Amino acid sequence: MVNDPATGALCPFDFEQIAKAVPEIREFGFSINSYTLPEIIDSSDLKPALWADLCKIILEKCGIRNRMPKSVDRKPSKEDIIRWLILFCFVGALAGLAVGMDYPYLILPPLMVTFVEMVNSKAGFRNRPTQVFLFLTTAATLGTVLQIVGHYHLHLPESIVALTIAAILFLIFEWTGKYFAPAGALAFIPMLLPKENLGWLPLEASIGAALFITIAMVVFQKCYKWNRAQLIFCATPTLLREYMNRKKRKKQIE
Repeated sequence: MVNDPATGALCPFDFEQIAKAVPEIREFGFSINSYTLPEIIDSSDLKPALWADLCKIILEKCGIRNRMPKSVDRKPSKEDIIRWLILFCFVGALAGLAVGMDYPYLILPPLMVTFVEMVNSKAGFRNRPTQVFLFLTTAATLGTVLQIVGHYHLHLPESIVALTIAAILFLIFEWTGKYFAPAGALAFIPMLLPKENLGWLPLEASIGAALFITIAMVVFQKCYKWNRAQLIFCATPTLLREYMNRKKRKKQIE
């Protein structure tokens, strides 16, 4: 929009004439192309949908869209279907084991989420089974202890217990440099469960985590085919590995 000297009102401006209106632009030695929308609107009337249209126009006019890889709607292959069927079979078997033995905490939802992520996700955690196990065990123990001691014995409000759990988890994640969402969810589950048999949750959750992680690594990731160096790398927690590397570098300097 530009100011009309005759009326003093703002009116649309043809950017094809920008070089005439601002001659100094020619000194920069580049060309300017313009595109006029079918319907001219005021900037105050912009909506998110129009911003999306502007992004599409920029991609098309600059030739960026043509260089971007096109998403392909890939149908599940036979291997994918078999993989998911095997996954459901193992989850069903562990669920049947937990229900039959009356150990319900073996199949807590965060444990099943961890299993699915380690089977299918390409995230780095699937190559850190020991660290994932320690995260889950620590989270289950932390949530259970704070709920039993803080809420049931010290009669602290649930809000205080929840904030304490969140703060400690944040410190642990910051200390390790890794964030694992299922561990965070597992730490808050004791707040949703009755007091009876709550003390067994850390042990059962640890056994469940060990079973899920072992199945994911052996059956799906086929860790038995890995070389020794990769196995040692995956089995060593990040903090211990960093400590050993620092110690090794220190000896080399000396």
